[in-house]
Amino acid sequence: MMEINGKPLSSLRVVDLRDELDKRGLSKAGKKDELIQRLASWLEVNPEQGSESPQDDGEGGDGDDVIEAERQQAEKLRLEEEKRAEERRVAEEVKREEERKAAEVEKQAADLKKEEEEKWRQAEEEKKTSRGTTKSGRRKTTTGTIAAETGGRTALGRRKTERGRTAKSGEV
Repeated sequence: MMEINGKPLSSLRVVDLRDELDKRGLSKAGKKDELIQRLASWLEVNPEQGSESPQDDGEGGDGDDVIEAERQQAEKLRLEEEKRAEERRVAEEVKREEERKAAEVEKQAADLKKEEEEKWRQAEEEKKTSRGTTKSGRRKTTTGTIAAETGGRTALGRRKTERGRTAKSGEV
C-alpha cells in the first residue's frame, strides 16, 4: 500500500487526502475511495516523490508533473486497449479459421458420400445388366434370345433341352 509521510493512504482523513491531491494539482472531488485511487495512481507514476509531499519551489513544476503523469496514464491506458483489441482480433481470426476448416471437412464428407452413392448406383446398374437380360428386357439363353414369358419355348415352338439344344414339343 502507498504511504504519504509514513502513513498509509487508507488511514488518512478525507480532508488530508484532498490537501495531498491539491498539492499535486489533482482533482479533489469524489468519495474517499476515489481520492485514494487518484492519489495512488499519481504516486505509482511518480515513485520518486512517493512518501513525501512535493514542495512548491515557485517554478510551477507541479503542473508539469501532473500533466506528465496524466500523459503517462493515458499512454498506459492506450497501450492496454491496443493489446485487448489485438487479442480480440486474433481470437476472431482463429474462430474464422476453425469455421473454415469445419466447412471444408463437411464439404469433403458430402463429396465422399456422393461418390459412394454414385459407385453404388453403378454397381446396381451392372447387377441388372449382368443378370442375363438384354437392354430390350429379353433373357439370354444358349439357344438365343427368347421372350421372357414364353415358358422356355423358342420362336419355333420348341423347348430348350438340358444341353441347350432344342427339341420339338413331343420329343423330350
